[in-house]
Amino acid sequence: MRHILLLLLSFGLGAHAVPKLSPLFSDNMVIQQNADAPIWGTAKPGKAVTVSCSWSGKVVTAKAGPNGRWMATVRTPKAGGPHSITVSDGKKVVINGVMAGEVWLCSGQSNMEYPVKGWTSVLNADEELANSVHPGIRLLQVHKVASVVPSARLVTNSPTWQVCGPSTLPEFSAIAYFFAREISAKEGVPVGVIDATWGGSNIESWISAETLRLMPDCRDSIDRAAYMPWRNSPAALYNGMISPLVPMAMRGVLWYQGEQNELRGWQYRDLFTMLIRDWRRKWHADRLPFYFVQLANFHERRNEPVEALWAELREAQDMALRLPATGMASAIDVGLGNDVHYPNKQEVARRLLLIALANIYGHDCVFTGPRYMNHIIGDSRVMVEFSDVAGGLVQRGGRISGFTVAGPDHVWYNAEARIVDGDAGLVEVWADGVSMPVAVRYLWQDNPEVTLYNGAGLPACPFRTDDWPLLSYGKYRSNSDY
Repeated sequence: MRHILLLLLSFGLGAHAVPKLSPLFSDNMVIQQNADAPIWGTAKPGKAVTVSCSWSGKVVTAKAGPNGRWMATVRTPKAGGPHSITVSDGKKVVINGVMAGEVWLCSGQSNMEYPVKGWTSVLNADEELANSVHPGIRLLQVHKVASVVPSARLVTNSPTWQVCGPSTLPEFSAIAYFFAREISAKEGVPVGVIDATWGGSNIESWISAETLRLMPDCRDSIDRAAYMPWRNSPAALYNGMISPLVPMAMRGVLWYQGEQNELRGWQYRDLFTMLIRDWRRKWHADRLPFYFVQLANFHERRNEPVEALWAELREAQDMALRLPATGMASAIDVGLGNDVHYPNKQEVARRLLLIALANIYGHDCVFTGPRYMNHIIGDSRVMVEFSDVAGGLVQRGGRISGFTVAGPDHVWYNAEARIVDGDAGLVEVWADGVSMPVAVRYLWQDNPEVTLYNGAGLPACPFRTDDWPLLSYGKYRSNSDY
């Protein structure tokens, strides 16, 4: 027994003799270019750890704390490579194949998790895989981990970053890959994408407990979650999958989530902005780019005006654009209607790409569809003014559908619409059953028919001019939540 104890003790000391790194810092990684990038890991408590990079003659020294954790910050070069990073506390660990480039964190639920192949597969999946040899694109997939406390330990589905190719790509996020492919091609830089997703997850699970406690209706749920670590426990996925990534250097975040919160669009207004602010605080970056996808069309198409929970959730997502450095890619015309997991992830990635190109990479490109700007009520008709028409409003199909009008009785009627001045973004809207219109809505359906676009081919965004009570008002819990 004494020999076993001595062996265990010596093994423990030996484990701390070589510095250990987070899987973020492994062979084939991409490190954010032109940044002060933290590198961290564990070593024997009190041990001095040095970090040297092949692109620089500087040696950075850190000291392992009482818990063995250490962190050093290095200045990264412009895009390029391969480089190496050497970490030593007397014994060396060398990270090879390091590329400096753009790093993006991609997170959310199933439509962001949706892989290139393996579910119903993306459009042209076999062709996409055959053409997926991109040495400059690197993939890191975070393992699905729910935790009751913030974790410093990152668990990944592979021991190192993976070089993109037919054997490494099939189970990776399709949106993340297509986005990375286009950024790499257009900017001529390596791109690293991190897939931290879990299908069926609600937004509360991705927000830290300390932030959730600011919402009175979440406090009891957080306390109960301490005994129930599962996917939809408040803060569980933040703790297990996001906390271990903090404070890695990155360019921005891509987010696609909301379906699991479909019953609670009103509450989502607060939760979504809380999540964005929460992550930005954790990264100490008030303007960390945060680009997200507005829910696609889904459910049965209705011919008559109805209140619509998905429309309410879309409105909540749209409201997050009030925060700086945010962008929204509408998916309202790319869904299947009868399947929440639609295959055209290429178009969604393209729309996210446009936001990044215009707002980060200095391209002169249109990145949003027409947006409601103003309306004027005159007699029995409403003149709606759109911004972002990008060469003029375009009607697709025989008629413009999707508008509804209501009078003082708050009863909604399907409306007719015509483009009065496409370049000025003016659309006239009316309904025969409404002689005194007081409010207008557009695409206020779960699965609307989209016929109004701008000159860049991007769909007009849904909106409403009324502030009348919604179905989700006052709803703070669903059957799948606490």
